[in-house]
Amino acid sequence: MISGIFTPVVLCIAIATFVGWFILAPEPVRFTMALVNFVAVLIIACPCALGLATPTAIMVGTGKGAENGVLVKGGEALETAHRLDTIVLDKTGTITEGHPALTAVVPADGMDADDLLRLAASAERGSEHPWEKPSCVGQTSAASPSPTLGSSMH
Repeated sequence: MISGIFTPVVLCIAIATFVGWFILAPEPVRFTMALVNFVAVLIIACPCALGLATPTAIMVGTGKGAENGVLVKGGEALETAHRLDTIVLDKTGTITEGHPALTAVVPADGMDADDLLRLAASAERGSEHPWEKPSCVGQTSAASPSPTLGSSMH
């Protein structure tokens, strides 16, 4: 019963605080000061709400990520993700579309791109890894079959 009165009263006080700071604060920091004091009133009046809001936000964030195909190991990983400055992916590329795909071939000087693809296809031929599939390693034409390991190319 008390929460039915307490919550609306706290929200009204917080809104009044926001409006007061927005009107009275200097223009360059008007919105920031109003927002900070609005949140301060809420946190001081209902500290337990902050304790409930954080896990709820993490749960909603991981749920939305899962809906879009992004799986997060846990809330702690999500909380520390803001410090990332580099993401290193393995060769399967599963983070992008869920299946590997060849996007570019950049051969070294003196090497032809088709020759490089044939060599890569021959090296991966016996593998059970998803990259051994021709669609992943690159298409080779029927006129120029992939060499086997140990054969010479001209």
